Amino acid sequence: MPQPYAGLLLGLLALGGPLPFVASIPLGAAALAAFVLVLALPRAVRPVALVLVALQVARVGHALSSSDRATDSLRAALLDRRACSLELRVAGAPTWRAEAFHFEASIVAARCADLALPAAIVGSHVTVSSAESVVHRGDRVFADGELGAARGLAAPWEPSPRLRAARGDPILHVRADTLTVAEESRGPLAAVDRARHRLRTFFDAHLTEPAARLLRALVLAEVDLEVEVSRDFKRSGLSHVLAVSGMHLALVAAGALVVVTWLLRRCPSLAARVPSQVLATVPAALSATAYAALTGFGGSSVRALAMLATHAAFVLAGRRPSGASSLAASSLAVALVDPLAMVDLSTSLSIGATAALVLFGNRVSSAIPGPRVVATAIGASLAATLGTAPVLTAFALPIPLAGIVANLVAVPLGEFVALPFALAGSLFALVELQSLAVFFLAIACAALMLVARVASLGALPTSLVCALPLPSPLTSGALVVTLASAVALRAWNARRAMIVAAILACMVGEAITRRAQGTDTLRLTHLDVGQGDSTVVEFPGGPLWLIDGGGLIASPVDVGERTVVPALVNARRVPDVVVVSHPHPDHYGGLLAVLRDAPPRELWDTGQGEHEGYQGAYAELLARARARGVRVRRPDELCGSHTVGRAVVQVLAPCPGPSGDRGPNDNSFVLRVVFGGNAALLTGDAEHELEEELVRRVGAHGLRADVLKVAHHGSRTSTTPRFLEAVGPRLALVSAGHRNRFGHPHPRTLATLAAADVEVRRTDLLGTQREESGGDGWRWGTLAFSERIARGAW
Repeated sequence: MPQPYAGLLLGLLALGGPLPFVASIPLGAAALAAFVLVLALPRAVRPVALVLVALQVARVGHALSSSDRATDSLRAALLDRRACSLELRVAGAPTWRAEAFHFEASIVAARCADLALPAAIVGSHVTVSSAESVVHRGDRVFADGELGAARGLAAPWEPSPRLRAARGDPILHVRADTLTVAEESRGPLAAVDRARHRLRTFFDAHLTEPAARLLRALVLAEVDLEVEVSRDFKRSGLSHVLAVSGMHLALVAAGALVVVTWLLRRCPSLAARVPSQVLATVPAALSATAYAALTGFGGSSVRALAMLATHAAFVLAGRRPSGASSLAASSLAVALVDPLAMVDLSTSLSIGATAALVLFGNRVSSAIPGPRVVATAIGASLAATLGTAPVLTAFALPIPLAGIVANLVAVPLGEFVALPFALAGSLFALVELQSLAVFFLAIACAALMLVARVASLGALPTSLVCALPLPSPLTSGALVVTLASAVALRAWNARRAMIVAAILACMVGEAITRRAQGTDTLRLTHLDVGQGDSTVVEFPGGPLWLIDGGGLIASPVDVGERTVVPALVNARRVPDVVVVSHPHPDHYGGLLAVLRDAPPRELWDTGQGEHEGYQGAYAELLARARARGVRVRRPDELCGSHTVGRAVVQVLAPCPGPSGDRGPNDNSFVLRVVFGGNAALLTGDAEHELEEELVRRVGAHGLRADVLKVAHHGSRTSTTPRFLEAVGPRLALVSAGHRNRFGHPHPRTLATLAAADVEVRRTDLLGTQREESGGDGWRWGTLAFSERIARGAW
């Protein structure tokens, strides 16, 4: 194997080797894949590879254990937000989005009323949001506001928060009411942030809002796009055009070389005094570094800078580097600095695309007929798609096949027109040449608006027929195995058997993971969908049901697309049955995305909404279900018991059908899931009237359950003492939005549960929750934080 490709394989092993041992790939398949990849290396390098992977695994384990000790105490103390006063040191570039500044900071000191904070609070990183003050990296600031665990819609497919915390990502968030700068920094990064603010102000003052948003994304890496525009870029596979990547830094470096060449022609004495290697590398490296600093040093830009620095080192040493050797050295450098770098999506995509272009970009282009320029563009787009496919698969994201064509138009417009003119216009704006700045920025914005138009066109077929929403097979291990196989294919055709073995290792891992997912257990996963309900029920024997799909009212966030569909992808199954507990949007809003991407065989609906003429999203949901051939079923044919896999689902209400004198809440589906000696009761938004009817009609024997999904998000109108006594749960699950405007769960309901000695788990505080039963007992835990419940080899 040629040395550059052996080094590249070694770098990929160093980056991705440790992750399968801490992510969801089964351990046996991870070990098999690593063994196969090590065998693909030359004999002399194999011991180095084994030692390197073992070292990385040990480093990851140490980082996890150290992080766990620090974060557990912080999360326990600050699950709910507290009013606090903090002294902070700004550590990350402030960005403007959603009408506020957001930045990362380290805590110098903190004081909260009536709360003793753990010692680990000092030095820990937090994210801060404030609409008040402009700050810069290095500033010392005082903040008064609410401090608590970082919250957001989290789902099982995302990189583990535990892994992200081990990388140093903030686990706490401050919503600052007041922010006072106590000491301004005079460092270079603070100067960069002042330039960022000047450019942000200039863009907003001289450009239309849509154009300014696109330009801020391209130049400042401030992604504050409209929801529809952001969705179009993602679905069409064009997000990389706006994201700061290696291509952007390469173009900046190339522009610097053009300027240097122009200067040398006019100053021949300079060329005589300065070595050519220095002139060819130093200005380019400094320009790329300045641009990366302007955009906040994101994951992909850091990786690209490492590759550029490696390339410059080769040139300064008098050697002619190849793409493979530069990528190999930069991958090793990134892995040694950050063994968990691949947890970052942008870094993984950047490495995947670059490795694919280096390994087989030319081969793909040469196999495409037609003019060379067109063939090269198509080949590069196809190679990048192939290289990023394992990453998108690992993160349970769709592979946008339409992006292969869309890139042919968008990349030249975005990276060869918009970016140079945007950077030139930004430079003119900083030196206060307003007319030139506006002229250049107008050209850049025109190109960006055309790119946005291409994205909107590319998103249409992508959402229908050209997206490939593959199940997440082996998380980051898929990236390592696939790219390493490509290395072997490019450099060592005689050993294709090893490639086959590596692919078989992936298949074995996927088979083991599928087999481990619920064949012998009943699993309930209550997704964190904010103020709403959504529960994935995986039955022993294989079937999967989805009970409700969440839905945020008056919010641009589609929780179905953001959380529910990826959770189904992660579970590797299309739901057999989707149940709409009742026709309220916080229960059915996310199901439109489910019907689009993962339509079930059956949809259970109480029928009340259709009978009473509900319109809008509810009517669209039923129409879309029928158009997709989904069987819509009503309570009159559902009441009673249903055998599902090796479990039984009992439909207890509304039976025999919804009552005309009750609202939708008291006509909710109430389901009791029984497996062996264990049962779970799912109650929708049932209120006290329905609870009293169930106690009279079904009785304590028919309601008894170990796990209770508390009705109506813990409202005071539900969970009466008599009903709770009849159910007799050990665990109560409350699905509610963090700091929701309804005050759910109500203190009186929590007091009732406490008086009955029932353990309460809340999605608003803990995120996604899961319970598992083998028929003879329950296990439960917080999926998003501690990962105590196993999926595969977690």
